[in-house]
Amino acid sequence: MTARIDRILHVAALVGHDVLEIEDVRDGWPALATLHVERMQLRLALFVGSLGSGGRRRDDVERRFQNPGQNRPLVGVDGRASVLLALWDQDDRLRVSRPIIVTYDADRRDGLMTRWSAFAPVSTLMDAQATGWATHVSDSGESIRCMVPALLPAAILADVEEIELEQLLVQTAVEASGLLEEPEGAAVPDSSPSALRARRATYSLVRDARFARRVLDAYDGRCAMCGVGLHLVQGAHIYPASAHGSLDRPWNGLSLCANHHLAFDRYLVAVHPVERYIVFHPDVLEAAQTDPTARAFIEGTLTELRPCAARAVPKPEMFHRRYAHYFDEYEWLPANFSF
Repeated sequence: MTARIDRILHVAALVGHDVLEIEDVRDGWPALATLHVERMQLRLALFVGSLGSGGRRRDDVERRFQNPGQNRPLVGVDGRASVLLALWDQDDRLRVSRPIIVTYDADRRDGLMTRWSAFAPVSTLMDAQATGWATHVSDSGESIRCMVPALLPAAILADVEEIELEQLLVQTAVEASGLLEEPEGAAVPDSSPSALRARRATYSLVRDARFARRVLDAYDGRCAMCGVGLHLVQGAHIYPASAHGSLDRPWNGLSLCANHHLAFDRYLVAVHPVERYIVFHPDVLEAAQTDPTARAFIEGTLTELRPCAARAVPKPEMFHRRYAHYFDEYEWLPANFSF
């Protein structure tokens, strides 16, 4: 068994064989695998190596990953997503307290016949050890992700969906999972409850980002309640994601600016399920009598939702279910909103 194949099998063990299934190691460049995630099976071509000394007298600031050699290009496999990653689990100069996986953009190196290197900053690797996830954007614009093994499935899923996960959100999810509290030498992630929690939380972040993108695209990147764009909008569920039976479909979402999103979440604004006109909580209307900022907020709100793509027109049922779910908060609604 070559060192490269051994490394592939080690990565699969760290992630969990039930999650990252190696089908055929071949010669290790690539190995064929299936990722079991979110009730899906993603077929992968895994290009795996080690992260070691950076050379170029830069060992204090970076670590390097190299392809097997000249005339050993990264060549994709039909029907499979190419995944280029390196494992950092030992270091001549630094103490590695937990293994870190680093992912790179495989498409940038597809077909290159020369010997090439990919780098990861030491500072980003150390951040990943401390927080579970850290991202570095290179001078060429490549997003290099460093993560604990349990988060690799979410990273691959985000790449397939062409979604960029927000670093702070991932770090918060990892901290809440308790994964970083695991003692050194604890069970590998596939048998660790905290790793399972971390995976579920990061899958949720991917779903949320995917949902938000679809909703924002449907409203042309503008707020459904005021029309503002400028990359200031967010995707919001109508029937909340946490509620039983909620679906991440565009017709269960609204594209909202931060102000209208917060007002919607605090039950200060509502939408008629069928006619889609917008109404305000009586407290907002009362405040507008004396508060010019409240009056400006009302005046800056459209009378009804902006038009959107046909696939994303809100279903009346989503509003009905929302108002029933938060019944006590919406007692102020007119009777014709019919819970």
